[in-house]
Amino acid sequence: MDFTFLLWFVALIAIYAVVVRPILHALPLLKEFYTQADTFWCKLKACAWNSLTVAWSYFVAFVGLVLERFDMVSDAVGDPELKANLSTAIGADTKTLGYLLLGFSLVTLVARLRSIRKG
Repeated sequence: MDFTFLLWFVALIAIYAVVVRPILHALPLLKEFYTQADTFWCKLKACAWNSLTVAWSYFVAFVGLVLERFDMVSDAVGDPELKANLSTAIGADTKTLGYLLLGFSLVTLVARLRSIRKG
């Protein structure tokens, strides 16, 4: 099993926590954001601009990304037939469905951010 992705992921989290996060806290531009975002849930709410539509768009994008990369997920789990079983169950190719969900998420996000900017 290839753990390179996992090692990179842990390294990126460590770099963020040790280097990037203190720099972001020091920027005057982001000071208001960090005062609003004390807990994890407050950060999520602040990142979604207090909009459930934006949060939903993030969730759909995450699901689309997982479906688009489902062959890697099934290999990591150790069951290569998992992708074929899921494709049969949903009646569509996981990669195609993942791209469709990513596109849907992008359109939703752009439309909501446009209405936030106007209002």
